[in-house]
Amino acid sequence: RLGNLTMQAYGNVVINEAVASGATVRITSTDGSIARGKIDNSRAVGHARPQQIYLQAAQNIGTLPNTPFVVDNAAYIDLRTTHGDILASVAYPGQLYARAGRDAIVTGHLGANADIGAGRDVNLRSALSGERFVVSAGQDLLMGQMTATRIGATVGRDAIFDVGNNAFFNDRSSIWLTAGYNGNAM
Repeated sequence: RLGNLTMQAYGNVVINEAVASGATVRITSTDGSIARGKIDNSRAVGHARPQQIYLQAAQNIGTLPNTPFVVDNAAYIDLRTTHGDILASVAYPGQLYARAGRDAIVTGHLGANADIGAGRDVNLRSALSGERFVVSAGQDLLMGQMTATRIGATVGRDAIFDVGNNAFFNDRSSIWLTAGYNGNAM
């Protein structure tokens, strides 16, 4: 409940319900995916949220197209894949760090500080909010309507901001963008 949890597997990891801890959770798949599951708050008195969450997989975290691994909130969340995709749902982490070998798709509230990178695309179309975050995408950055204070993005190809008629910045917001060979910001 309040202790550290470390799990290491050679193949795929599937958590049918949830893993709960108020301390550090580390789950590693050295040759497979962390396919499905949820990291939850401790069931001990006070329902302490995890302090640190580390998920590392050779292949995917979450299952495309629509089954994210739910990590909700923690003081620090670290998600990494060597060759695969990240599909994760977060809720106001203190700090989020994500690195995907292919695509990174992060949904929910990104929290105060987020650093998200991917070998191909970073998709934040279903992200709702984030204070300050940095994105690095080998190809495209895809964003939908969200609130943010500061966004920094370096993309290899296109940055697509699909916000319709709704502004998602306020008078204190800032954005910097470096785009690659097509250089499209839409």
